[in-house]
Amino acid sequence: MSEKQSELALDESVLEEVLREEDRDEAGAPEPAAPATREGDEVENEDAADPDPRGHVDQPPPDEDEPAPRGLVKIKELQGVPLFYERDANPRPFPFLVADSFLPNLRRTVQQVVERVPEQAFGRLQRISSAGTFVNKPGMHGKGRAMDWDRWAFEKLAIAPIQRHHEAASKPQRQRYWALAAICRANSAFILHGRYDAAHADHIHHDDSSRVGFAQTRSTVALVQAVLNDIFDATPQLEIDGGFGGKTKGALERAMRKVGLSSNFTDADQFVRFLRRSGRLGFRRSVGVP
Repeated sequence: MSEKQSELALDESVLEEVLREEDRDEAGAPEPAAPATREGDEVENEDAADPDPRGHVDQPPPDEDEPAPRGLVKIKELQGVPLFYERDANPRPFPFLVADSFLPNLRRTVQQVVERVPEQAFGRLQRISSAGTFVNKPGMHGKGRAMDWDRWAFEKLAIAPIQRHHEAASKPQRQRYWALAAICRANSAFILHGRYDAAHADHIHHDDSSRVGFAQTRSTVALVQAVLNDIFDATPQLEIDGGFGGKTKGALERAMRKVGLSSNFTDADQFVRFLRRSGRLGFRRSVGVP
C-alpha cells in the first residue's frame, strides 16, 4: 500500500470513529442548537457584533476589583476550567464580567470542546485565556454577551488564536484552530476569526447571537471554507474569501454527506451538527488518533 493510500485509510478509520461517537452523543443527550432568539435583542450583522475590535484587546484589562454592573456577573472559571488574562507582562487568573444569560452558552461551548478532543492526546484542559468580555462600547461586548478566546491550554498542547494558529505553517495547529472555531460557531451566529479580518487575527470573538443556521455572511463562509480546506482536505483547495460560490457550495455539500448528514446546509439542525462533527474530526485528525 502506498503512503497516500495508507493516509487515506487512516482518515477513513478516524472518520468512522468520529461518526460513532457523534451518533452516540446525539442519541444519548440531544444538544439544542441554541437558545431561542430574543426579539429585539440581536445585532443585525458582523460589524455591529463587534465594532472597534481593537479598542479593548490592545488596552490594559479592567480593574479586577471593579464591582459588576447590574445584570452582569464575575466569572473565574468555566466548567471548572480557570480563566486567565495574558495580554500583559503578568499572565494570571482573572475574573471576567459577563451577562448571566450568556453563561449557558459559554458553558455549553466548553463542554462540547472537551467532549470532542481525544483526551489521551490533548490531556486535561488546564486553563482558558481571554482578551476580554464586557466592554463599555456598542455591540455584543457592551451587553456582556461576548467572549474573546485567546488560548485553550491543555496539558499536552494548546489552541492559540493569540499566536495566529489559523495561519500556522503546521496543519495540525490549523486543524485545531478551525475545529474550535466550528464548535463555537455551532453556538453563535457571529464567530469573528483570523480569516474574517485583520482585527481578529489574534483572537476569536464569540457572542451569543442565536441565529446559528447557515448564513452567507463573510465570517461564516470564510470559516466554512477554512474547515473544508484544513479538516476535509477540499480538492482543489478553496480560496478563503468569504464568498459563497459554486465551488464552496459543492465542497460543503460533499463534506456534509461524508459525515453522515444530508447536504441541506440551509437546515439549521443539519448545519449545526456538521459544525460539531467537523470539530471532533478536526481534533482527531490533528493528532492522528484512530
